[in-house]
Amino acid sequence: MFALLGNIPFLLYLIGNFIAWKRYNIRMAPGWASLLIAITTFGSLIRIMLGVIGEYIVRIYDDTKPRPHFVFRETTEDLPSFRTYETN
Repeated sequence: MFALLGNIPFLLYLIGNFIAWKRYNIRMAPGWASLLIAITTFGSLIRIMLGVIGEYIVRIYDDTKPRPHFVFRETTEDLPSFRTYETN
């Protein structure tokens, strides 16, 4: 999600450059736009992959917490205590 939000300023910048090009006939250096698009695209892919890795780390962390898997609110009958009985 943040990778997509990170592209919003880039898109606004491209729109501003397009307006400057059409209205004021300002030219950018050749190859500059393709370089900026490549950097932004790969940066977005890296952010998406970091998000996926982060999700896996959170799930691993949740699975390894030292807490019971189930919490019972109440029981319906008394269970015998677990004692070790000696046998002869």
